[in-house]
Amino acid sequence: SELLPDELVVIGWADAHWDYVSSEQDELSFSAGDLIAVTEMADEEWWGGFIGDRQGWFPKSYVRMRIADAEPMHETKSLNKRISVRRKKKLSPSEVRGKVLEEILGTERDYVAHLNNIVQGYLTRCRENTLFSSELLQLIFCNVEDLREIHTGLLASLEESIAPKNAYDSCIGHCFVEIEKFQAYSEYCNNHPDAVAKLGELQTIQNYKFFFEACRLLQGMQEISLDGYLLTPVQKVCKYPLQLSELFKTTPETHPDYEMVVAAKKSMSNVAVLINERKRRYEGLRRIAEWQMTIDEWEGEDVIMRSSDLIHSGELSKISKGRSQERKLFLFDNQLIYCKKELLGGRLQYRGRLDLRNSEVVDLKDGEGHYGNTPVNNAWKMNNVKKNKWYILYTRTPEDKAEWIEAFKREQARIEEDLETGFSVTKTKRQAIMTQVKKTKGTTKKQKPLKPHLSKAATIQITKGTVKLPEPVSSADFGMKKAKKGRRNRRKDFTT
Repeated sequence: SELLPDELVVIGWADAHWDYVSSEQDELSFSAGDLIAVTEMADEEWWGGFIGDRQGWFPKSYVRMRIADAEPMHETKSLNKRISVRRKKKLSPSEVRGKVLEEILGTERDYVAHLNNIVQGYLTRCRENTLFSSELLQLIFCNVEDLREIHTGLLASLEESIAPKNAYDSCIGHCFVEIEKFQAYSEYCNNHPDAVAKLGELQTIQNYKFFFEACRLLQGMQEISLDGYLLTPVQKVCKYPLQLSELFKTTPETHPDYEMVVAAKKSMSNVAVLINERKRRYEGLRRIAEWQMTIDEWEGEDVIMRSSDLIHSGELSKISKGRSQERKLFLFDNQLIYCKKELLGGRLQYRGRLDLRNSEVVDLKDGEGHYGNTPVNNAWKMNNVKKNKWYILYTRTPEDKAEWIEAFKREQARIEEDLETGFSVTKTKRQAIMTQVKKTKGTTKKQKPLKPHLSKAATIQITKGTVKLPEPVSSADFGMKKAKKGRRNRRKDFTT
């Protein structure tokens, strides 16, 4: 364990711009407007500091540093009261593992108490008030009661598994390997932005504003807004991989819990990946809906009613009834949309779709497909079960054909992956997104073209760049943006 300096040295001062609710014992909670003495800035995401006699880590994105000549003079005296940090003796491996287990248990108790405060302090009282409909409560609190049930059970399992007098020998890996129960976070995290937006609206209405404040006071909770409390579950689920990584480092291969700790670490990392992927898919629904609004002469069902991901797109030729037609195709999960590109202006017109749930792709060797009496190369055929007819599709180059064939394989893999992980979006949610997009048609700013997304699970290597929509099309970038760098798990103790 690293030796700490003799005393904390204030590097600078920072103003809190947003409320931050800590979910772990070594973090620093604060409210917007608080002044923080910053003592540690080495990490890219987390800084250390104190407010009065409270010390801990906090995310730097929540604060803004003051310039050097703007240091608060009245705070200088408080520096004389800051607490010296005694050099710590080096702990034995068994003691270090015990400390890690104590931290996991302690933070889980705090988190369960936090969830109880949300449910008992806010949700229960909201249900008893006529200001809140069941739909509004679902939007604000989502499945927070499910999370409370999950973590109440997890806490009981941890308390049963960790021996207070012999923490080193305790085995807790089995508590985290059941990935299915943590998938409830996917729904909560995807709903959270909508909940925050709605709370922002309600805070402008006095009846709601006063009611939320009364709930907080009656429950004896810290002076932090409800949206701050609802943020904690989003933060908490991302910290489990960090905690289990620390446990893994302190668990030797000879320990009886070693294999389960490895499995738990992998399981919770997969949960984080799954949540991020589902978040991308949920956000993608709106972008697909916006893309549809740019297509002229749209007919039939809205595309997001059965699809949530663009797999591939490109221009090729389609042979139907002996005629060859230039088309722009968009391959989504479960369906293939084909459009006609206008000669003047380049806008796209809807021309039809294939339901891939009842269709098959048959590869054709060069010369097997024909346009009139002329054989075509780089072709394959697909059937439209609804119309009981086959189409021949062909590209300009063998490379383009190879991309399309592999894209159809990725589409099938995506369907299987969704079935395996249980990913689904309710019909009501899809309809709400489409309705919202239609209301805002014409008011959105021009965005980047819709692009296919390559799943991490895909093993196919695409040799060419992503395909862009024509210039007149205004739609959001549908590629997965590079995720923000995760928080580093740098843990130091601030002791008094």
